[in-house]
Formats: sequence, structure tokens, C-alpha cells
Amino acid sequence: MSTTGSLANDGNVYLDLNYSGGGSSLTLAGALTNRGSLDIYSGDRSDKVMTGTLSNTGTIVVAAMGTGKALLDVTDSAGFGAAGVLSGTVYLYRDSAIEFANGQITSVAGQLTITGNSAFLEDSTALGSNSALTGLTNVAGFLDLSTAAPVSTTGALVNSGTVFLDPDPGQGGSSLTLAGALTNQQRRAAHRQHCAIVIEISGFGTGDTIDATNFLFSGTTFNFVENSANTGGTLTLTDSSQSLTANILMTGKYSNSDFTLVPDSGTGTLVKFV
Repeated sequence: MSTTGSLANDGNVYLDLNYSGGGSSLTLAGALTNRGSLDIYSGDRSDKVMTGTLSNTGTIVVAAMGTGKALLDVTDSAGFGAAGVLSGTVYLYRDSAIEFANGQITSVAGQLTITGNSAFLEDSTALGSNSALTGLTNVAGFLDLSTAAPVSTTGALVNSGTVFLDPDPGQGGSSLTLAGALTNQQRRAAHRQHCAIVIEISGFGTGDTIDATNFLFSGTTFNFVENSANTGGTLTLTDSSQSLTANILMTGKYSNSDFTLVPDSGTGTLVKFV
């Protein structure tokens, strides 16, 4: 199906509901404004929605269950209404993608769930990865990476919302790799048994801090264990008063003497480079 103009969805738009075969398409000549629910499901044939620009305050589901791919192709720069901002609720599952012509999502203000290592929020110039998330600097909403979903950024990240890696039993292998510092003002969680990587930070140095606001300073200790290749190691934070543990993979040459703990501006713990 193709239109000659824009489309406003205040209801429900389904492509191949319940993964019924696949092969459907919706091509819009103008903008897509989604205030309802847009569900793109693919079975053994690929499904695709193409639009010029995208504005979302509703729910978008892009999911694959067979050999086909589910795709939302946006021929404009990255954004879900405001440039660089993810708004509304977005689910990507298995062999699926939301592809932008260019640009970066710098802020997750809504909810983003990525499930699987072939589900991507991507830039058309770098397909096959979460290339539209490399510029992510802020999570004010909800970010959930599940079942080996990988995201890497080119800088620091401030989390004032919620970040989950593999929150459910049976999941695992997801990764969030930051080139800069992590400032955690709310919640970052990983499943206790199944998460292969909690978080990775590279370039941590003079003036950098990690704000673990949910780790009480009065009960928190740390330990750094270098890896066998001497290229980094694991910094473990333990809050014995709340039975909390965070494992942070540090890329670079460090020792225990490079870190110290101080109180943050509240009741939490600030990890500082010495």
C-alpha cells in the first residue's frame, strides 16, 4: 500500500499481525505521526514501512519471527519528533531495524527495548549495528537491552532514568560500552546470574567520575582485578548494606590505587580517578 501524502495514526496499524506470513508494505510520501500503535511483524517474508519523517508519542513494534526482516525505514535524520530524541515506546525484536538516513539518537526520553543481536536502531550509512545510538549521551526514560543486544557509544552517558541489561532469567550476553564516563543518577540493573557484561567504560581518567547513586556510601567498598592481558579489568562495587553488586569492565591500565570512593551530592557513592 502506498499513499501520496502524510499519515496520522491515532488507532492501530498492523502489518502481518501475529507474524502471518509477511511480505506486506506501507509506503508514505509524507510524514508519519504515530499517536497510536504501529506494529510491523514479519514471518518468512520481509515487511517494511517507509516514511519521510517520523513523530512518535505512541507505541512502535518492529519484530521478526521467521526468516524475513521487519523494517521501519525513515528517510529523514534520526529522531522521533524532536531531532535526536527517542519519544514514545519503541520495541525492536530479533531480525528488525528502524533505519534513519543519517544522524544520531542522543537522548532516550521514552522507552526503548532492543531484544537480540540482530535488532538495530541504525544509520543508513552503517547498517547492521546500533549505529544510530553511538551518539547516545542521556537516558531520561527507559532503556532495555536483552538477549545479546549490543550498544556502543562514542562518549559519556548520563542515566537519570532506568537502564536494564538482561533483566529476565534466561537472557544474557547484552552489552553497553561507553567511550566516556558513566554518571548514574537513577537505576542501572543487570540480571544477577545471566548477564555476561554489566557495563564497559574506556578512557576513564583524570577528572572522570562514576556516580553510583543507588549504592550507599556508608556501606560501599570497591576492588579492581586486572585481566591477564593487562589491558583492563573489572572494578567491582559492593554495597553490603543493601546486598548490591556492580561489575564495571574498565578498558585501560589501572590498579586499585587509581580509584577512590567519596560521597556524592546525596546518599550515594562517587567513584573518582585518583
